[in-house]
Amino acid sequence: MNNAKFFILLSILGLFVHSTIFCQDDYDDFYYEEEQEKTVRDRIFFGGNFGLSFSTNISYVEVSPLIGYWITDNLAAGTGPVYQYIKYYDDKYNSFGGRIYTRYIIFRNFFIHAEEQLTVQKYILTSPQSSNEESNLINDLMIGGGLRMPIGQRSSINLMLLYNLTESSLSTKRNPVIMIDFNF
Repeated sequence: MNNAKFFILLSILGLFVHSTIFCQDDYDDFYYEEEQEKTVRDRIFFGGNFGLSFSTNISYVEVSPLIGYWITDNLAAGTGPVYQYIKYYDDKYNSFGGRIYTRYIIFRNFFIHAEEQLTVQKYILTSPQSSNEESNLINDLMIGGGLRMPIGQRSSINLMLLYNLTESSLSTKRNPVIMIDFNF
């Protein structure tokens, strides 16, 4: 009886191993066929990030959609508009601008990332006597790396840790910069 149980267990295990190997082979063939047949439309991707934070005295909203292009299988470049709203006590800031970036996958889902964000920050400073409106041009140049977490054949969530090389007192991207964006 023990030999029969061992034989049945070995047969079932063999079936699973065979199925796993067969499925992996089909997946690899499909994956490589897709890689060879990429068109311009296949290389274009969309995405962006969205930030939201509220507390008693501080409010922050950021919307940054993007469009990108896979230049090679490991190198991508993208661009998009940026909008940020910040309320710090009674002072209000609105930033409008754009960003460009490049991303290179160095190993599996790990990548290096460089991004430049240029925004015009308009703000209203409120004091008990008056209210002044001013504006500044802010250039944030950020470099770093991240982890790409695929959630489908074309979609991913990207977690990045960046360093702002041009951080100033007016920068909205303070070191270290932690960003999460979505691509589809």
